[in-house]
Amino acid sequence: MTAYKKCGNVTSGKHNSGRKRKLTDRDKRVLTRIVARKRKQSLSQITSEVNSHLRNPISARTVQRELHASNLYGRVGIRKPLVTARHALQRRQWCRTHRQWTPQQWQQVIWSDELTFTLFQTTGRVYVWRTPKEAFAPECIVLTVKHGGGSLMVHPFVQTSFPGECPLYQDDNAPIHTAKIVQEWFAEDEGEVGHLDWPPQSPDLNIIEHLWGYLESKLRARFPPPSTISALETALHEEWLHIPLQVVHDLYAPIPRRIQSDLEKESNQHGSTQSLHDEHKRYAEESEKRAQRLRQLLETAEAERRKLATQLEDERRKVEELEFRIEEECIGKDDLEMEREKERQKIQDLERRLEQEVRKNEMIARGASPDSILKDESKRLNEEIKSVRDKLRESEAKLKELQAQKQAPPPASSLPTTSSSKSDELRKKEDALLQAQLSLENKKREIQNLLDRINELEKELQKSKSRQSKQLDTIDDLNVKLQKFESRCSNLEEELHSSKEKTQEVERRLRASTEQVSHLEAEKKRLEEQLVSPEATSKEQALLARLADRERQYAERNSNKIWWNNLKDLPMWQRRKAVAEFRLTLGHDSLLKHLHRIHVAQVPFCTLYDFRRTWMLTTFAAAQP
Repeated sequence: MTAYKKCGNVTSGKHNSGRKRKLTDRDKRVLTRIVARKRKQSLSQITSEVNSHLRNPISARTVQRELHASNLYGRVGIRKPLVTARHALQRRQWCRTHRQWTPQQWQQVIWSDELTFTLFQTTGRVYVWRTPKEAFAPECIVLTVKHGGGSLMVHPFVQTSFPGECPLYQDDNAPIHTAKIVQEWFAEDEGEVGHLDWPPQSPDLNIIEHLWGYLESKLRARFPPPSTISALETALHEEWLHIPLQVVHDLYAPIPRRIQSDLEKESNQHGSTQSLHDEHKRYAEESEKRAQRLRQLLETAEAERRKLATQLEDERRKVEELEFRIEEECIGKDDLEMEREKERQKIQDLERRLEQEVRKNEMIARGASPDSILKDESKRLNEEIKSVRDKLRESEAKLKELQAQKQAPPPASSLPTTSSSKSDELRKKEDALLQAQLSLENKKREIQNLLDRINELEKELQKSKSRQSKQLDTIDDLNVKLQKFESRCSNLEEELHSSKEKTQEVERRLRASTEQVSHLEAEKKRLEEQLVSPEATSKEQALLARLADRERQYAERNSNKIWWNNLKDLPMWQRRKAVAEFRLTLGHDSLLKHLHRIHVAQVPFCTLYDFRRTWMLTTFAAAQP
């Protein structure tokens, strides 16, 4: 209640609560790949292989639980006949040949097959419903006997319109059906009963295969079940005769649909292969276009990079020029500061002199005597000399000049002219001071403008550097992408080349097999014509001899081919030894054939040695046959 009042629910809000799983996401992917790589392995084998990749081993139950979470379950594999490429080709040819057959033509076919029935059901699993304690109850035990307690093989046939106008007998190409005596019987009774060519490993096309389940279910439903072979035979006859005709008629309807589905499956496979080829070609073209675009982008980026490098060099040169100008301005600024300091000192001197002149003029205006004026002037000059000595000890020239002025005071008659000349000089100095101030302000403004321009250029330089770094990063990314696309294009070209080579090899084999099949069909037709002719007895012997020679030659050629293929992997000395042994063997075989053609009694000195799988014939005396 506390959690509900606080959070509004009773579930835990903690993250990753509970016990942690022993398998990570990567371990789960490894487990899925192990199962996908080999489907037909037990749970213990999967567990041992997974534990070889883990640091902490896990149990088989954990593996089973994770596989169930990935939607993978252990089930009994579905069984189907082994169909090779040759079988599939024969089946497709048969479907093309019989695609246009009418229902009347299919009704002329006599469908046949064979199956073994046992007294006891010994194949497959039998499930019973029981409690855990009823495992050994008599009604829950499945009784077994050796070999099913006896078996009976049946060979029935089915036809809707028996015997029909031109019946065709169907069989599953078993060795007992393709025996020589069976072929001879069909050849003798060709006008009465024909033979339907049947593709190998195709039980689904035979309608009688679908009757075995119906017949076995009826047989197992009989109570009491048959206990002897004769009772089993009687029960099979009864159940076979009681099969409704409608069930048989219903089995004829799906035949054209099965043939059409096989042909559609072939066309779909061909279409899917063609679509994959077209998709691969289109993907290769798109990759080539993308690579071309990337090359163009790379060229554009390279041109822009060169342009930016040129601009950067120009900006760097401009910055160097600005730095040089700034240094010059700094030097000029120092000079201006020194001149300004000198002008300031001059202005101070002029101000002091101006004050002195004003004081003199005031004293003259008050009517003071020249002696008092001179006394005051002498006092002031003494004070000024003291101050100048304290402040300007380094300027000896000025000090001497002041001492000379002190020692030689002007006469009284020259005072008015001196005051007027000093006032003129004071005005000139004021004008010069104003001009100096104006020039100083102009210099300050120029220096400020130069500093602002330098700041702007520095900002532009920083921006150009950042832009150049971004462009260099973009160029590096484009180079990496281009390398990836080029590697992918090369891989695709290699795959395309290998697929073309495989396709050419398959086409060459197909042409060779087609030529061989056509040659065999022509040979078969010619042999059938010879067998049908009235002189069949003498020609049959010659035909059999020719067939035996052909088979022997084919077997020898295959054995020689296998021998030569195995010989390629041996060292040179073993290869030479084997070739020598083979030649001696051929010579021994030819000599044995010659001995069989002559009288052995007329060869008195004939000795045969067997030494290291080689045969040598010595002391041979040939005789007349």
